Amino acid sequence: MKKWVKYSLISLGVIILAVIIFIGYLWMWLQDVNEAAKAYEERREYMLKNPPVYNKNEKGEYRMVVRLGESPELLDQRNPNLFASEGVVADLGSNRPVLPFAEIPKIHLEMLDENYERVFDLVGFKDIVIYGGAEWIGVSDMRIHLFRIQTCEFWEKPCTPEMVSKMRYEQYWQIVGMLKKYGWKPYVPMVGYKDEPYGYARVFGEESWTVDLQAHLDRGRAINESDFEYILPPYIVYPDGYYVDTYDKWQKYAFDRDLLIFFYKNNLLLQLSIGNATTTIDIVTNTDSFFYRYDEFTRTEKWKEYLAADIPKWQAKRKEAEDILRAKGYTIDESYVDAPLPKEFLEWQQAKQSNSK
Repeated sequence: MKKWVKYSLISLGVIILAVIIFIGYLWMWLQDVNEAAKAYEERREYMLKNPPVYNKNEKGEYRMVVRLGESPELLDQRNPNLFASEGVVADLGSNRPVLPFAEIPKIHLEMLDENYERVFDLVGFKDIVIYGGAEWIGVSDMRIHLFRIQTCEFWEKPCTPEMVSKMRYEQYWQIVGMLKKYGWKPYVPMVGYKDEPYGYARVFGEESWTVDLQAHLDRGRAINESDFEYILPPYIVYPDGYYVDTYDKWQKYAFDRDLLIFFYKNNLLLQLSIGNATTTIDIVTNTDSFFYRYDEFTRTEKWKEYLAADIPKWQAKRKEAEDILRAKGYTIDESYVDAPLPKEFLEWQQAKQSNSK
C-alpha cells in the first residue's frame, strides 16, 4: 500500500473518531438541556397548582431576613419560598428571589450581623442578588440595585439638572441616614485591589471630600488633555459618608459625579456606589473580603498566612500615604479604629501565638 493511501486512511480514521466524540458530547449536552427543561416545567406546573405562601408583614411587604455568613439552608428557613429551592445559593453561586421583577420593590429587607442584631432595613429597591461562597463561608455577599435616577433626556415632564441632583441626594441620604441610625462607621480599607501602589488614608469630614474631589478633577483633566504622563498620587481618600448631610454640601462636593463610599458594622463591609448609570449597595463579610483576594488553589489552606504577611505591607503603604497628606496640611485621624479582622484569622493568630510560647 502506498504511503499516501496509508496516511489518508489514518487521517480519515482520526476525523471519524473526532466526529463520533463530538456527537457523543453533543448528545450528552442535549440530554442535560432536556432534563433541565423538564425540571423547570415540572416546577412551573407545581407552582401553578400550589401557590407559595410568603412571609409578609402587616403592610403586605415580602419580609426578607438575611444574615451573611450563614448556610444557604438557614437562609431558606428564614425566607420560606422566597428562593427557587433549598440550598440553591450554594449550588449555583448566586440567586435572586423568585418573585416577578414588578414585585421586588415590595421586599422589606432586614439584615442581621454576626451578633444577630438588626443593622440594615430597606424597602423599595429594584433588585437583589445573593451570592454563596465556599461551604464554610456560607452566604457571604449581597448586591442591591437601587432605582436609577434618570437624567433629563429620559423625562417626559419638565426637568432641570438640579431636580435630578436633588433626587440623587434624597436617594443617597435615604441609605446613609439609615446606616447612621444603625451605627455603621466610615470604613477606610486596609487595601484595595491586588498589588496596587496606593495607601488608604484616615482622613474624614470635609477634608475627605476635598481630597476626593480634587482627585476626580485631576483625573478628568488628564483624560481631557490626553495627558498620558499623569500619575495618580500614592494615596486614596474615600469620602466620609456622614459629612454630606445637607443638599448644600451635596451641591458643593458631589452633584453629578460618581461616588464610592464605604462603611462597616462589626463583621460587615458595605460599599455604596452612586453613578449616573446605576446605584448599588454591596455588602460582604470581612472573611469574604480577605479570603477571595488570594490564589484559589492555595487559599483554603494558606489564606490566613497570606493575610498575616500582607497586613504589615498595607500598614506601610497607609503610613506613606498619610505622611504625604499630613505634609499637605490635612488632618490624619489616628484615633480611627479599623474594621475587625475575620474571626477565623484572629483565632488562628491567637492559637499560633499560644503554641509559640
